[in-house]
Order: sequence, then structure tokens, then C-alpha cells
Amino acid sequence: MVGVLGWLRALKPAPVHASWRERLYGSLGAWIGLLCTEWVGRQTLGGFNPWFIAPMGASAVLLFAAPASPLAQPWSIVGGNIVSAIVGVCCFKFLPAGYAAPVAVAVAIGMMFALRCLHPPGGAVALTAVLGGPAVTSLGFGFVLSPVAFNSVVLVLVAILFNGILRRNYLRRQEAPANVHLTRDPPPSARTGLRADDVRQALDEQGDFLDIDEDDLTHIAAEAQRHASERRFADLRCGDIMSRDMVCIGQHEPLEQAWRLLGRHRLQALPVLDAKGALAGVISLRDVITHQGGREAGVQWRDLRVAQCMTREVVTVTESTPLSTLIRPLSDGGLHQIPVLNEARQVVGTVTQSDLVAALYGVVAAPAAMSSVASSTTSSIMPTPSPAASPSTPPLPPSSTS
Repeated sequence: MVGVLGWLRALKPAPVHASWRERLYGSLGAWIGLLCTEWVGRQTLGGFNPWFIAPMGASAVLLFAAPASPLAQPWSIVGGNIVSAIVGVCCFKFLPAGYAAPVAVAVAIGMMFALRCLHPPGGAVALTAVLGGPAVTSLGFGFVLSPVAFNSVVLVLVAILFNGILRRNYLRRQEAPANVHLTRDPPPSARTGLRADDVRQALDEQGDFLDIDEDDLTHIAAEAQRHASERRFADLRCGDIMSRDMVCIGQHEPLEQAWRLLGRHRLQALPVLDAKGALAGVISLRDVITHQGGREAGVQWRDLRVAQCMTREVVTVTESTPLSTLIRPLSDGGLHQIPVLNEARQVVGTVTQSDLVAALYGVVAAPAAMSSVASSTTSSIMPTPSPAASPSTPPLPPSSTS
């Protein structure tokens, strides 16, 4: 009985992790996409062949309800449907009626796998080519171009426009994480812990096809690790580790003064303050070196002011910002320090890469080191029992002399 209940529990529908907004977008997008495809097809093809086919409804579910799916990308939609249509027409023409339909679906799946355009509605397209009736079968290979290819292309174009306007995750590009230093090395966060190769190996070991992109799976796992890190470092805030004795500079100071301060204090960047003491930007060592030539509009370097050379778009945090949120910008983001602001946008401190490394060492490495020291100290002060005092050692018998 317990086994039967466990088997029935396995049939419970999986939760759908989609917001109500995404669900609304999926329904609205499918309506708009099919309406446009049907109208364009009727106007263009209605006079001489079927201008719409039912499998486009299944394609619309993927395109608008699951746009991030690998099965919903343009090549999967267009390529999968066209390949399946070709296979279906061939099976109808050259195989007996009783075998054509199942063979068409099976071969279509194999071809879509081989061409990396797996698209579930493609199976329905192959069946339509075989069982669609005289209106479809009379078209022969013309069925591939219209309505299949025509419907697929129009539906994809509508999806690109619709998802693009709403800034949804569509048109996936296979791109490796960028290194801000423009070298071939992966970003620091990709060198330890979970790697893309680990995800790829796990997917290969899984064996089953999963409707999720490798990049998506890697991103989800990385986000899960971030949430776990936030829970682990929940008690640590930027205000706990920041440097409070700040070296700042006014935005109207000479650029030469910024150069001297950066060298004297061995800093990579300085917060720049406006007349009210609020953060106006950041002047970095790179900014100074870039403008040191003074070739812009004939201005000499000694005449330049900090405001002319500083970076105005600055990543900032507050004292209550969790420490874990600093890891990505200070590693992959290429930042050397992040200003800490109060409610008036006044600089109350800064968190540098050195501050972050020291804090992480204190959380991760120091407790392990203390545990090791405590263990070695305990073993050194505990006396080692001698064999003579051991109760398991029997006393020697008295010696006898003759």
C-alpha cells in the first residue's frame, strides 16, 4: 500500500515557477502570434492551399509561454517543423498507409536530434503531412513551404517582436562569461566552485534530455549558491568590514592632486565629492593615466580638473548591504573598491578587495585553523598512558631462583 501511495505521489503535477505576469504574457503572446500568423496566411495563401495548420498552436505555447526553452529558439521552430514536414511527406508517398504515420514521427524525432532542432510540435507536423487529408496530401512537397515554413517564419518573427518589446529572455546566444581584462581566462567566479564543465558532465551522466539550456542551468545553480552564501554570511554587512578613514577628493580639484593622493596612499581609486559632500563620481588610477597625455582639445594635463576625468556611474552600497553581494562586482566586475553611502549619498566608508578577502578568510579559513590548533593543543597537553599503568597489562610473575 505504501508503495502504491508513493507511486501515486510521483504523478503529482510539478509546480510552475512563473510569475502571474509571465503567465499573462504567455497567453497574450500566443493570441497575438496565432492571430497574426492566421491573418497573414489567409491573405497570402488562402486562395490556393491551407493557410494554417494546427501544430502552430503547440509551437506558440513554447514561443510565448516558455521563450527561454532551447526548444523554442528560432532554429528549433523553423528547422524542426520543416524537417518534420519533409519526413512526413516522404513517408506518405513511399510507405504503406498503416506504417507511414508512426514511421514519420519516429524518423522526424531522429532527424531533429541529429540537426539540433528538436521541437515537439514537429511530431504533429509529420502526422499532419500523413493524415491531413486531401487538402494537405495533394500539396505534396509544396506543403513544406506553405503552410509549414511560412507559418513557422511568421510566428517566429512575431515572437521576436513581442518578446523583444517586453524584454523577455529570448534569442539565446551561446556566449562565455566575459573577462573584464579581455584575456582568455574565465572570470574569477568561474575558476572555482561550480563550472560550466561540471554542469555539462552532469547532463551527460543524466542521459535523459532535459528541456533547459546549459547556460540557464549554470546560472540557476550559481544563483542558488549565491542565496546559500547570503544565508551563510547573513550576519556580515558592509558596515562591518568597510574602511572608515576615507581619502576623498573634490570634483573641482586639479587632476594632478588626485594623482598625488593615489600614489601617496597606494590606492586604485578615490571617491569624488561635490560641493555638498555627496558622492559625485570616482576617479581611478586608470582615469588619470588615460588623461595624462592631455591631448583632448589641446588641454594640458596640469589644467585638467577631476570632474573632467572621473567616472560618474558608480556602483555603491549601504552599511546594511549583505557582504555576499560584493563578491561578484569585486571579482568578475573588475572593481577594486565600492563606496559605502548613507541616506544623503555621503561617503561613510569604502569596501576594497582586500577588505573582502580578509572578511572571507575570517569566516571560512580562520574557524578551520582555530579548530586545527585546538585539536593539536589538546593532544599535546593530554598525558599519554604508560604501558605499566595500563590495566590491560598483566603483572609479571615473580622470578624464582634455584
